[in-house]
Amino acid sequence: MEALPNELKIAILERVQPDDLRKFTLLNKAWRQLFKKNRRHFRRADAEEIRFHDLGDGNIQIHIVLPGNPAWTKRIVSKTVPAAEAFDCVWPYTTADLKVNSHSNALRSVFEEMPDYWLKDVSTLGIFENESNVDSLAILGRCPAVSSLYIDPCYSAIDVTSIARKMPKIEDLKLLSCNRIITADDTTLAEVIERSRKSENGLRTFWVDSIPTDFSMAMVQRFLLEAKFSERCSILLEKMRGSRAVFLDFINQHFDDTVQSGNAYNFKDARGYEFSLIIGSFIA
Repeated sequence: MEALPNELKIAILERVQPDDLRKFTLLNKAWRQLFKKNRRHFRRADAEEIRFHDLGDGNIQIHIVLPGNPAWTKRIVSKTVPAAEAFDCVWPYTTADLKVNSHSNALRSVFEEMPDYWLKDVSTLGIFENESNVDSLAILGRCPAVSSLYIDPCYSAIDVTSIARKMPKIEDLKLLSCNRIITADDTTLAEVIERSRKSENGLRTFWVDSIPTDFSMAMVQRFLLEAKFSERCSILLEKMRGSRAVFLDFINQHFDDTVQSGNAYNFKDARGYEFSLIIGSFIA
């Protein structure tokens, strides 16, 4: 096989199953270099979820959840490696569900050096910042298929409208701040309305906490009437301009089975879809 031209070697590797690919890297240095240079074109196995956990000592713990049918046959592959080796551990897999738990700075370099092709199929992105310098927005910007985004806790300065515009469709958007530098307004809800309609499943979660801005009652009403929702939806809005009594009248007029408890409202639409809505405060 050594006499084969590189083009033919690459063609062979493109047809090899993921579990067998690494065997070729054991042949010699030339095969290893050929594999590493061209591996974006090779087959990868499906993983249900991949989790990166920064241990704070320069090492990264990686959990790779492999699918099983029935569900109890799922397998979890766990590895702890230096940051420089993290991508080599996850390269053989493709996933739609990516979780990033960052406690120091090690994961920033991991994702800065990670090639775009590995992130292009991620549709669910969960980031737990914990005062690290991982760049959540930079990671999001390289995940063009994300429809569910969770940043909790969030230490980054975030404009929610800008985030929404990066997402082709929105099913979950949960941003819980620890420093009150998340901003959102009526333009945010307009973007969520538009992008929820592009989702087959509809909006499941919309939580934006600790924001210095607020929403108008007219836009919140439009949001509840025009967005596409899933069968169960949870919504948290920190502040809304207007009267609590007027808003409750609106809910009772357009929805059924309304139950209010403090700042929480539970109700159903005409299809029987269930809403859980929390409004932190009403302001004049």
